[in-house]
Amino acid sequence: MVDLMGRAGLLSDAYKLIISMPMKPNSGVWGALMGACKKHNNIELGKEAFDNMLALEPLDSRNYLSLSNMYSSAGEVREDMINKHSEKLAIAFGLMVSANLRMPLVITKNLRICGDCHEFAKVVSRLEGREIIIRDTKRFHHFSNGSCSCRDYW
Repeated sequence: MVDLMGRAGLLSDAYKLIISMPMKPNSGVWGALMGACKKHNNIELGKEAFDNMLALEPLDSRNYLSLSNMYSSAGEVREDMINKHSEKLAIAFGLMVSANLRMPLVITKNLRICGDCHEFAKVVSRLEGREIIIRDTKRFHHFSNGSCSCRDYW
C-alpha cells in the first residue's frame, strides 16, 4: 500500500499509513517510502525514511546507497551531509561502481574522520570483504577484516 501511494505521489498519506500501522514497520516499508521520495524529490521525508531504515538495519550498506541515489536524483548533495559523513557516501558509491573486488577502495578526506564513519568503515570492510583506505588530515586508516591500522587510536 505504501508503495502504491508513493508511486501516486501521495507521500504524506503513505507516511501517515506507516506511522499508524499496528505493527512496527520494517525496512522494506521505509524503503518503499524512500524510493517514492526519490521519485518525487521530497528530500526531507526521504531523509526521515532513511533514518528509520538505518535504525532497523545499521549495517546494511544499501541504506547509504539509497540515500546517495536520492540526493543525486534531487540535483545537489546537501552541504551538511558532505561536511559530516562524506566517507559513508564515498564508501557506498565505491562499492556500487567498483568492478575489481580485489582493489581497495581509496578515499581522501580534507578533514579528520569522525568516530561514526570510522566504525562504519570497519564494519563494511568486514561485511564486504574489501580493504578500505581513508586518508584524513592526520594519517592513513587502512581498514581490513573489521579492524583499522590505527587500532582505534587517532
